[in-house]
Amino acid sequence: GGGSSSRLFMNLREDKGYTYGAYSSLAADKLVGQFSANASVRTDVTDSAVVEFIYEINKLVDEGVTQEELEKAKASLAGSFGRSLESPATIANFALNIERYGLPKDYYETYLQKMNALTVEDINQTAKNLINPDNLYITAVGNASEIKDKLAQFGEVIMYDNMGFPAKEMAAVDADMTVEKVIDNYIEAIGGKSAASAIKAAKVTMVAEIMGQQLTIEQVFDNANMRYMQNTLVGGNVMQSSVIKDGKGLVKVRGQSMDMTDEQMDASKMETYYLPELYYGTMGYTLKLDGIKDVEGTPAYKVIVTTPLGATVSNYYSVESGLKIKNENPVSGDTFYTDYQEKNGVMIPMAMTIKSAMIPVPLEAKVTNLELNPVLTEEDFN
Repeated sequence: GGGSSSRLFMNLREDKGYTYGAYSSLAADKLVGQFSANASVRTDVTDSAVVEFIYEINKLVDEGVTQEELEKAKASLAGSFGRSLESPATIANFALNIERYGLPKDYYETYLQKMNALTVEDINQTAKNLINPDNLYITAVGNASEIKDKLAQFGEVIMYDNMGFPAKEMAAVDADMTVEKVIDNYIEAIGGKSAASAIKAAKVTMVAEIMGQQLTIEQVFDNANMRYMQNTLVGGNVMQSSVIKDGKGLVKVRGQSMDMTDEQMDASKMETYYLPELYYGTMGYTLKLDGIKDVEGTPAYKVIVTTPLGATVSNYYSVESGLKIKNENPVSGDTFYTDYQEKNGVMIPMAMTIKSAMIPVPLEAKVTNLELNPVLTEEDFN
């Protein structure tokens, strides 16, 4: 698994075409060592990829390595060992390991000699001693509804949510429930199509705290003209802003401007509209109902929204109330909606929790100012 000529790479990429790369690694430890292997593959070949991983691991244990493979591995390790000596941190780590594990004082000085002395028989016996394929843990991250049953051939399947907690099994979707009904129920839950459609524009200000500093998000929506603006301020200073108007998008970060690509514009249009569910049909989006999921204890319909160029987000609508309670966006992260309040006859979430890999802790944001159908000028989008 150590490179482009390795068994895993040649099997899963070159022979099967399942992935761009498949790799493995060893982590040595005095108490518990670890062997792991991984690849990112297409959903429809998840189980097939696992079969190949198991095949290669069994083959390593049962048949061992060849003399040619061992010589290539030695050459690779010798090269990487030599390059590592250029780093003072490596030298310090060597000294630490000698003390920590009680190694001979000349362990690293004679490392290459010891490695070169290893034989095929040494390697193959070590594989038999230390690798037990029956003890493998198989972890698959993806769409559970599509891969769960296929993975059952390898043993009991236990599901976890994206936070690592055991996932709750949800009831099956009623046969007569459709994605159109989920969206209709949501629009009815917030006040009905007539009231929701009457909101043509909005100004929203949200405030949160991050790392002891106030973070402010200002948004302006102009549904009629498909214009949108967002400013993100930290400590009162604008750190980032984005504007969509006249069919184009612009992003500014610390004073540096960059035009959005077609793909970025395609994905950003999802955020352009206030109450976007009213416009999914006219935007040409594809909607898919992906079952009932558990959202922090609340059963919710999952709806996958796909743009014409293939960008996707997932919305979750409470089975009981019909309200949208979560949005999953691969770019901005997960947003949870709470504290719905009636504004102009429409139920609006006044509190949001944002969880993203870009921020160290969940962001608790509250709407501090909301203007519905304000008079907008060109200045609002500059």
